[in-house]
Amino acid sequence: MESLYTIIGKTRQAVYSASERKANKIKLESSLLELIRAWRRSHPEMGSRVMFHSLKAKGVDIPIGINAFEELMSSHNLTARTLKRFIPLTSDGKGLGNYKNLINGLEINNICQVIVTDITYFWLSGKWSHLFVVKDLYSQRLLGLYPSWDMKAESALSALNQALSFHDKKSFEKCIHHSDNGSQYNALIYRKTLEKNKMIISRAESCKQNGSCEQMNHIVKNMYLRHMAPQNMAELIKACKKVKRLMNKERAVEQLGYITVETFENKIAEMKPDSRPKKQLYDFTKNG
Repeated sequence: MESLYTIIGKTRQAVYSASERKANKIKLESSLLELIRAWRRSHPEMGSRVMFHSLKAKGVDIPIGINAFEELMSSHNLTARTLKRFIPLTSDGKGLGNYKNLINGLEINNICQVIVTDITYFWLSGKWSHLFVVKDLYSQRLLGLYPSWDMKAESALSALNQALSFHDKKSFEKCIHHSDNGSQYNALIYRKTLEKNKMIISRAESCKQNGSCEQMNHIVKNMYLRHMAPQNMAELIKACKKVKRLMNKERAVEQLGYITVETFENKIAEMKPDSRPKKQLYDFTKNG
């Protein structure tokens, strides 16, 4: 055996050390892969980079860098595939009224300054159901997620009430409520609620001007609910509650510097207004 060590140019101790390091690496990767697979069950379509930061945000000590983490997931076929979006038409275009898009080029630095709303479809029990979504544009919090068989204003209002119940109602005074041109948002019962809470109405002139909520629809529907596979409305309601928790407490958000919504909101709550990160919204009047 000693001649073999001489041929390969290593001492017995060096060979055993290398062997030990390899064994430790295999053990480490095995444990990490087990954790990734467990995380995948709750976040089936989460990208590798987002997962890396989400795990770290959860307090997991990942002993490898992000590039090695991505390579590990790729080599074990654990990366998320690219999804094709299919979003049937949800807006009837009857809610524009005299309201303008008030968020073009707007700069915000706090929660409850702008909330965006939208409606999307979800296939359930052989037919389309509807998801009413409300999101805080600054912190990316999923404030409201209400499933319904109908597209009535009352269902849109249920999603809005979820949002209003999360914070003190005074927090929403002068908050801009931005939606598309759906008639649900122009219904008297809905506008009265906005007026009661001293919120300001803003309307998108096209779906592109409500893109942030469209993006949330895609994540909620295709990355989570589709994999949860609810079979009836009761299961969909339960799944929506779980999605809100996962989105706000576990999923790291690139726009927030790869931390969770909850962590971000806790951080800015301790900051003075002038020191909070500023978010410049896209200006469609200048850039088209």
